[in-house]
Amino acid sequence: MTMQREAIEAGLSEAEAAYGDTSDPYRQAQGYDSAAILYAELAAHTDDPTWKNAAVQAGQRYAVLAAQVRHRHGIPTPFPEREAALLRGAGAPAEVTIRVGPTPRDKVEAEQLAAAGEVSTVVVQADDAVTGGSRS
Repeated sequence: MTMQREAIEAGLSEAEAAYGDTSDPYRQAQGYDSAAILYAELAAHTDDPTWKNAAVQAGQRYAVLAAQVRHRHGIPTPFPEREAALLRGAGAPAEVTIRVGPTPRDKVEAEQLAAAGEVSTVVVQADDAVTGGSRS
């Protein structure tokens, strides 16, 4: 089931407000993630191949921006291989160190997850992102 176009546009406005908040990296990453999902949904609402391609590319770019914010601020992700692939696509080195675990909503939750041992660190090699990764 696809979202109504009006709901997508409203969601994009909310996402823009979130990723525009550079004082809170957790909110910023969530905003970029939301925009990535919503642009993919927006692509499903058009038959125009040019607009569809533009929406897909915008969604991919927002996914990269979310990964960059998480990496820069040490915010964990449950998908380290995907995160490494996104970062490498944006010019990161072949070996990327990523924090792995549930993605916290804010700094307080991040501290609680880390204290509970829910977060670990892995090094993902270039080939690992394609083959499924190795965790160390």
